Amino acid sequence: MPRTRTADSLVKDAQGFVTATIFSIEDTHSSYSGDQFKWTFTVTTAKGKTSTKPYWTGVSFNPNKTYIDPETGELGYNKLTTICLNLGVITEEQLLNKEELEMDLDELLLEKTVKFKTKPSQRRASLEEIDISSIRVMG
Repeated sequence: MPRTRTADSLVKDAQGFVTATIFSIEDTHSSYSGDQFKWTFTVTTAKGKTSTKPYWTGVSFNPNKTYIDPETGELGYNKLTTICLNLGVITEEQLLNKEELEMDLDELLLEKTVKFKTKPSQRRASLEEIDISSIRVMG
């Protein structure tokens, strides 16, 4: 007998931020996208369940703004660079000085509590994805 269920959603504060913990950052590879980091965030849902929210980035910092936001058309940094700038792992000064930026993201970020806003997924409007321009470390 087919069973239905009610969709769940992420818990958001009054300003629309989701609170999450960085659970893992894994090296992955696909024939389509090449080397990537898969970031996994643990979040709480409106039903009180703990869930995970994945996000994929490249593995290289880029000091040049080459990423075009599909919604705004604005030029910005790539996903990895944006996340690490917003989380305080790197600075724009380091990027502009073209410093060699090799680091252990697990050591720096695992189990950190962060907050971020979400936006409708480009693949499925009924789903939400992380808006990396809003991600910040809490506390």
